[in-house]
Amino acid sequence: MEHLIDEARAAIPPAIRDAEKYGTRSLYGFKSMFKTDKAVPLVTTMLRNVAALKALPNLQPFPQYLQKPHFACATAESVHRYPFIPYDPLISCEIGQVSSFYIGNTVYIFLCPTFWALPSHPEEPPLTGCCPEVKNNAFKVYPGYEVYNYQSYVILHELVHFYLQLMSLSGLTIPPEQYSMNGCVGLDYATSLLNPLNIQTYVASKYTHS
Repeated sequence: MEHLIDEARAAIPPAIRDAEKYGTRSLYGFKSMFKTDKAVPLVTTMLRNVAALKALPNLQPFPQYLQKPHFACATAESVHRYPFIPYDPLISCEIGQVSSFYIGNTVYIFLCPTFWALPSHPEEPPLTGCCPEVKNNAFKVYPGYEVYNYQSYVILHELVHFYLQLMSLSGLTIPPEQYSMNGCVGLDYATSLLNPLNIQTYVASKYTHS
């Protein structure tokens, strides 16, 4: 597990340097994801928090202490091992058909059984250029290359949820959390900063093509 977290963190410094040097002039999608150079300090602060695994206060199981994010496997024992969590993590994996999820107001990021079937990271860039192909005014999907199909980028995604806490977009917010390239690009400046896939996509674009 430690090496996967290290892989996710290793992807961050190139994105920070790219954002600070180029902002919306970046070749790796900063303008598409965040719209304006005003986003640079907010994006880079988030990425530095993730890279440092910064500890946060007021989270279960020990809200009186500063705590770092903690990764846990969702198993049949999870519902008994984490009694302060209001639902069964393994059932949430099955119902949501997800590979991972963060439980708000806690330190816990749960990794579902399907997470372990994913490759750790892309072996090669999915495209020869830095911009995905557009067809019929929408991004063309290259099956298998979506950033949520790799363990290191899934970990990054959930860490962004951790640091956004209740500010994060979700299935209950307006707008809801976006899980596609077109959905990410369609968000405005303010909401793009609250959608983990926007940050995940930018980091992955820079790191995969570096």
